[in-house]
Amino acid sequence: MAPATAGLVRAGDAWRLPLAGLPIVQCRVDHAVTFGFDSPDGSYDLRIEEDFAFVSAEGVEVVLRPQTDPTGLGPVLACTRTSVVEALAFDDGRLAVAFADGSRLVVDGSREYEPWMLSGPAKLVVVSTPGGALALWYEETT
Repeated sequence: MAPATAGLVRAGDAWRLPLAGLPIVQCRVDHAVTFGFDSPDGSYDLRIEEDFAFVSAEGVEVVLRPQTDPTGLGPVLACTRTSVVEALAFDDGRLAVAFADGSRLVVDGSREYEPWMLSGPAKLVVVSTPGGALALWYEETT
């Protein structure tokens, strides 16, 4: 059995994030795009600050740039009407999220920046760190 920590489950070279089955209840845009999720355990926020690839439910792929082109984020706003099927945080800092409507997104790791982060209940924080790695923080429960 794969180890589980604060809702994270190890899956090969990745961590399965505890978002599966959760609907996106909010999408915020500032210098990033942030998806908000509600769960019985509390709220999660997935914040993406760097460029990412988004494939719509119809199969159209675009590169979205939250920092430099917030008006171009329109295609990803359709995700507020769906839920997560699977979200994987890879050891190299990459993030892959598949949605119930068939759309998906991928954020690459970065050598210089923190391209994305997840925060949630139990003081869970998962960050894609500069240099292409992951940092995980969480509160131990007994």
